[in-house]
Amino acid sequence: MEQKNSKIFEMVFVAIFIVFLVGYGLYHTVKPAPSSVQNETEDPTKAWKKYTNPTFGFSLKYPLYLDESSKQISATGDFDGVNPDMFRAFFPKDFQPGTNLYQATVVAGVKEVSQSQCWQIYDSDPDVYGSDKSRYENVSINGLPFRKATVSEGAAGNFYVTYRYALFTNNTCYLLSLVAHSGNLGVLRESDPTIQQYDQAALSKTFDQIVATFKIPEAPIADETESEPAPIISSIIPISGKVGTSVEIKGENLNGFEGDTYLYFVKGNGESGSITASSYLPSGATSLTFTVPQKMCTKNMGESDLPCPSYMVVTPGKYKVYAYPWGRESNEVEFVVTK
Repeated sequence: MEQKNSKIFEMVFVAIFIVFLVGYGLYHTVKPAPSSVQNETEDPTKAWKKYTNPTFGFSLKYPLYLDESSKQISATGDFDGVNPDMFRAFFPKDFQPGTNLYQATVVAGVKEVSQSQCWQIYDSDPDVYGSDKSRYENVSINGLPFRKATVSEGAAGNFYVTYRYALFTNNTCYLLSLVAHSGNLGVLRESDPTIQQYDQAALSKTFDQIVATFKIPEAPIADETESEPAPIISSIIPISGKVGTSVEIKGENLNGFEGDTYLYFVKGNGESGSITASSYLPSGATSLTFTVPQKMCTKNMGESDLPCPSYMVVTPGKYKVYAYPWGRESNEVEFVVTK
């Protein structure tokens, strides 16, 4: 009897094992393959519009709901002096309805400044990329070394948060900024208690996706620009003088954008200021004249009509002087301001 039960047990065990093997084989044979949605990471920028700058050749993609037609720019100060041929687009007013967000603007452009000036942002916070490295981070996007920072400021119930990427390469300063303009939540809730704080994370995430599509040409757009020799100062006459003295700089390739060349004066303590000298062709290429002023603006204001935020007072002493036409820095010469 026991032998018979043992055989039955063995038969049952074998049958169960066979069923298991068959089921296992069928499962892996007919198991549906994971959907393409699971296997593939969807590119959120796939259906976005592409913008290519006709002057400088940089390109980026942006969401269809952004408005590129408007010519208004949110108050920022970061884009003073940027070449007028820039990318501007606005988030729709209903992007985050029921919040204190007034407007969000994306701007991308090129600025004709030195590398140190490329790292500056806002008059009230000029050294955001300076010695305090906790205030910015170095990031690589498409192999390009950007510096990223977030800066906030406010006045009269208005707040501005700027998410900023700066890239300096091939003597060109590329700037990409998202400027979020919002209202004081407490004040707004006095008239509408339902107003909510806007979602900064969602806004910056979209901007980061835009920046991730940013590309610059591998070589300068115009070969003749690259082949042009650097500006050279051969002499400064006279080599010294008091405030009000007329001075002439002679050299080569000194003519700048639209007949303006920026001249920088640097004191021994590192403080600097700049003035603009007329450099219309043909004489502007070899000769620049200026009058030693009582003070110089510490920020290159470019072609903007905004007032200078701060000045460097011209005091007696030695100054290093160099020209900066078309984003190209000349050699330095010494000029002494006398009493």
